[in-house]
Amino acid sequence: MNYWKDVDSGPDPPHKLYAVIENIRGSHNYYQYDLIHEAFTLERVIYSHILFDEGLIPRTLIEEANPLRSIVFVKQETFPGCVVPIRPIGFIKISKQNKSYSKLISVGLNDALYEDVLTTSDITDSIRNEVLYQIEYVNSFSDDSKTNQVNWLEYEETLKVVSEAMKKYNED
Repeated sequence: MNYWKDVDSGPDPPHKLYAVIENIRGSHNYYQYDLIHEAFTLERVIYSHILFDEGLIPRTLIEEANPLRSIVFVKQETFPGCVVPIRPIGFIKISKQNKSYSKLISVGLNDALYEDVLTTSDITDSIRNEVLYQIEYVNSFSDDSKTNQVNWLEYEETLKVVSEAMKKYNED
């Protein structure tokens, strides 16, 4: 099964999506779903542990021919390959000297702990800083430049990003 092509984007896109978990909270292993080989590959082992689950959004495409990826807030442990119903709450774009990184920010759709979290405005500054840290830390292995700009997009703008990523996937 190809997790990127064979799994639907979600039960009600762009409002309710599926995330195929690649990385789990607490792990030192950083995995990435290899689109060509249709398998989870160990990209590297990191010194610090992953703070939040991360996963790809099936049938989406963004920069450099990659699927849209999301940080997923869930209370319980998941595992690589687990398909988690999610609800987008925001989007983060980080610009560095020569590159930009972006992630959808989402909560588990059926996770009561996050039912009142509707946008990124509903998460604390300390959680925002941890999200930023995770993205910067994981990407620092391939780029030593300092972060120049951080943009948090709110809910309506996030839905546009998801819709555009789905449209781009369908065009290719």
